Amino acid sequence: MKKIHPWTFTQIALAGLVAVAGATVIHVPGEYPTIQSGLDAASYGDTVLVAPGTYYEYWIEMANGVVLTSSHGVDSTVIDANSLGPVIMCNGVDDRTVISGFTIQHGYYPCAGGIDCYNGASPRIENNWIRNNEAYIFGGGGVYCWGDASPMIVGNRIEANETSGDGGGIQCITAGSPQIHGNLIIGNVATAYGGGIYVTNSFAEIVGNVIMNNSAPDYSGGGIDLVFADALISDNIICENVTESGVGGGISVRGAWDVVIARNQIYRNAATKGGGIACSWEARPLIANNTIHANVAMPQGGGGIYCIDSTSAEIIHNIISEAVHGGGISVADTLSSPLITYNDVWGNAGGDYLGCDPGVGDISEDPLYVGKARNDFRLLWGSPCIDAGHPDSLDPDDTRRDMGALFFDQSTPLTIYVTPDVTMLSPLDTLKVLYTLINITEQPITFWGLTRVILPNGEPYARNPILGPQQVTLGAGQIARKRFSHHLPELAPSGNYEYWAYIGLPPDTLIDYDQVDFIVDSGQ
Repeated sequence: MKKIHPWTFTQIALAGLVAVAGATVIHVPGEYPTIQSGLDAASYGDTVLVAPGTYYEYWIEMANGVVLTSSHGVDSTVIDANSLGPVIMCNGVDDRTVISGFTIQHGYYPCAGGIDCYNGASPRIENNWIRNNEAYIFGGGGVYCWGDASPMIVGNRIEANETSGDGGGIQCITAGSPQIHGNLIIGNVATAYGGGIYVTNSFAEIVGNVIMNNSAPDYSGGGIDLVFADALISDNIICENVTESGVGGGISVRGAWDVVIARNQIYRNAATKGGGIACSWEARPLIANNTIHANVAMPQGGGGIYCIDSTSAEIIHNIISEAVHGGGISVADTLSSPLITYNDVWGNAGGDYLGCDPGVGDISEDPLYVGKARNDFRLLWGSPCIDAGHPDSLDPDDTRRDMGALFFDQSTPLTIYVTPDVTMLSPLDTLKVLYTLINITEQPITFWGLTRVILPNGEPYARNPILGPQQVTLGAGQIARKRFSHHLPELAPSGNYEYWAYIGLPPDTLIDYDQVDFIVDSGQ
């Protein structure tokens, strides 16, 4: 996935520091032995800075306007409730209240195993690892939001939490406007609804997350379950979630009217009905510009999208491809009347349309993904989905709307894609990367390419560039593809690496770039 990043042959680093006048930094355990005692001593605007270690505390009451953070991050700073209660409570705190840099684990309570937000609380919960917590009756195994709470939940890993109720990872019930941005929500379980996220009677922004391998085995919404809730669900990867006996493997929308589901990659989810998305109870979502691929609905229908109970979804500009079972779009009753236009519905086992017909502008052609076996659903030049949307709707490059979650950017003459075979490696493994270079013009173009790696500590790899600079010429309209292999050294440190590939002209003219992350685990 591309990031905003300047390209020159000279790297420039900028750093900024922000200080709050009059604020105090309180050290735990240097000045106070426990996190709670540090918070009790803090005033509005203070920071409680926690040294590495495991702190066996539970029912920690956050102080309003206080930043609770660790000095060395999640891997070395653990708050463990030891199954004696919830880990952290946020009662009415405002948006200057921050919880950052902790592993938060082993909370155990009827609701809110990890973090409980209520009474209008709006803390910023960021860069934590919230894992192995349990809400054993009601819901919210990882994070529980209720009582008009509107937390900002950003950049966390929310993993392996569970509940006998709703929302294995996150539950928002009668909350305000929670914002759930940029998290990895993985391997959570809700016996009832919403393995990853459950939202009811709230407005939630669910943007830019990876929601995968979550489960709601008995009811609905393996990844996300919305019931009588408003939501923006955009730019997420929603994959490999499951509800074994229910509907909506990826997303279930029940009775919700003001819901936008846009630009998501929804693939390899499974349910009895609605492997990708299920709409019921008169739901009226806008389902636009999603890539919905290889989902499963078994034994019933709607491998891609399933509509029942008088739903009237608008389904536009999506690619719905290669459902493994259950067909592409299934409308299960005569009272449901989805508006289906300008989609590519192709190659779905069981049929592309069940109980409905193709709409205006619909096509059924191979979308020509860059690498579907590697979950790269970007489009190759020449895809029938490029410029195939509604003629009055435009992409950010001011060309006619493409179908699918990832539009082809025609604002540059050249495009580079890098697609790794795998992203989890060990020292001495080989990182294999497929390069795709595309010239969309009617003239040959000569340019230069190079690739560099950023280490887990944020420093550039000493042997950069690992490829190039190399001169390349692409013919008019040419697509060139080549695989490169990189052997990892025995002493490669563990962590997240950034792999940057650039094409341009020296000394500092960037034409295009692509970036992927890979993780090295040394087992230490």
